[in-house]
Amino acid sequence: MVTILLEEVDAASMIIELNESGLKADDPEIPSKMIGKKEGCVHTLRAAIVF
Repeated sequence: MVTILLEEVDAASMIIELNESGLKADDPEIPSKMIGKKEGCVHTLRAAIVF
């Protein structure tokens, strides 16, 4: 599960915090799993920013 938090800093700035659950810290495949999922996160962020 991915949680995206958009926090407005001021009228021209925003902090985007992305939290992903379900990954184990000792999993050696974490980098490849995260890279494989990044496209979905990018599309989600684009949709959040557009709307």
